[in-house]
Amino acid sequence: MAHVARGTTELNDVKCVIRALLLVNNGPTAYLSLLRDYRAQVGQAIPYRKFDFSDCLSFLESLTDTVDVSRSGNDVFLSAKVEDNVRHVQTLVKAQKVREHFPLKTSPKPATPVRRSAPQLPEFVENNLLQLIGEGGVQAHLLCDVYSRRFGVSLDVERYGFASLEDCLESLRSQAAAEAGLREGVVAVLEHYPEGVFMSRFAEVYARQHGRAPALATIRLVRRWPELFRVERPHESGDLVLLPATETPRRRISVPPSAALPTESSVRLTHVRSPAEVAVQANKSDALDALTVAMSRFYGPAPSGPFHPTTGRFCAVFCTYWWRRARVAEDCLPGDDLVQVDLLDVGGRQTVNLRHVRPLLPRFAELPVQCVRAALALPPGAVAWKKLAGERLRELTADRTLTCRVVDGEATPARIHLEDEQGQSLAELLASEGLCESVVRRVALSTGTSFDIVRLGTRWYILSEDLSRLLGWPGDLAVQELERRGILFEMLHLQRERDWQAWQAVALLVGEGVDTVRLFPADNVVDALNVLCYPRKDLTTEVRLRLSKLSVDKP
Repeated sequence: MAHVARGTTELNDVKCVIRALLLVNNGPTAYLSLLRDYRAQVGQAIPYRKFDFSDCLSFLESLTDTVDVSRSGNDVFLSAKVEDNVRHVQTLVKAQKVREHFPLKTSPKPATPVRRSAPQLPEFVENNLLQLIGEGGVQAHLLCDVYSRRFGVSLDVERYGFASLEDCLESLRSQAAAEAGLREGVVAVLEHYPEGVFMSRFAEVYARQHGRAPALATIRLVRRWPELFRVERPHESGDLVLLPATETPRRRISVPPSAALPTESSVRLTHVRSPAEVAVQANKSDALDALTVAMSRFYGPAPSGPFHPTTGRFCAVFCTYWWRRARVAEDCLPGDDLVQVDLLDVGGRQTVNLRHVRPLLPRFAELPVQCVRAALALPPGAVAWKKLAGERLRELTADRTLTCRVVDGEATPARIHLEDEQGQSLAELLASEGLCESVVRRVALSTGTSFDIVRLGTRWYILSEDLSRLLGWPGDLAVQELERRGILFEMLHLQRERDWQAWQAVALLVGEGVDTVRLFPADNVVDALNVLCYPRKDLTTEVRLRLSKLSVDKP
């Protein structure tokens, strides 16, 4: 109850001040004039938010027992609602105002007014006049009346040292043109930076964009045209950010994806993480060169502005001496100045400082992505690339033009074959240097015989015929003997047509006319030899030693 009573008391105090201010005037009071008078009288603005109103005018309209609100075009005028018990107070106040305007004792005006300084309008009067002129102009003989109705005070130019209204307007003529140009410049800057500009850097941004500094300080620009700006402070201890006052729906910037690689083309590698992850770019792209130059000219001299990185958002980043297109890979943590981005036209992921990240303009998003992610196809008999293969491939392809042939365009990423200027296959060159894991390994014994093992999945296998050959037996006799004794192992039965993918590795060990093979687990070869060649142990011991050196262990 105490809270309600206190709120009622505060409302009555506000109404009392408003009624008193309105009673002082002989007629309707302009809306802006009342706001200014209230602040001057109380030291603060009308506290309409305290009474749950979103704007001051709605609050005043709700005071039906205190204020009469009337409109004339776009102008709003307020009058005190006078009841019978206070009407005599209004009469006394009006009479007092009349006596103040017409004192009993007057002094004659000097024939020639003394000017102690050059004629000069106060800043608020000058701004008001420029505002009226900028809205489409006002006829000179109506200016004083329009000014009084709009701003709630009379326009007395002689008070500021001007001989006449015409002299005052003449001094504003050149300023009006400059004022219009300055306003257009401010609008251009705000349109140029839809994410906003730090207030402390607005003048610098304006000067870089227009080639000259603004005629007014930034804070005066905001006060001069408050309708142009929306002022925000993203962080409590951070700088203010100036944004366009009117938020327009922004279409999401999207860069068209890259075109598929042609069957054969001349390319260069712009990024190599490993042979299985490379970025392929056309050898010469005039469109990309022009885009890079245009972005560097546009973003290069511009100070950094606010940027809010979110995953998947396209942006411009400064990387390796140039401004490039990118996409945010991960959200930036609050308070973190670093963000991870994927470079669209050269490939690769980079960590950059937010100071080097800008919003991507629509005109820079029209060109499709200029590189294709691809994987270097493994040579026959290889299952994977070794860790050092990526570094070696970077050395082999640095600043070189390569011939690219697409091996499998449906794969993700596309599998390609690369050759250097001499026609040398880079995949075979890496394989010859031992930089890929082979699917087939040869095991040589001291007796002069040898056998091959092949890797399928995570296990190594030996052809059933090779197991028999170790014992000096023909064909598939070793496996048949094990089955006759009831000893079974997890063997693979492959057919060329049915198991075509696994057959690619086995095809290196069998002839063209073979369509079916049986594969024996290499980690069970020693067990089989212990059974089939007992009590002979020399062969078993050597095979165990050779296989252990090749890291053929049980899964």
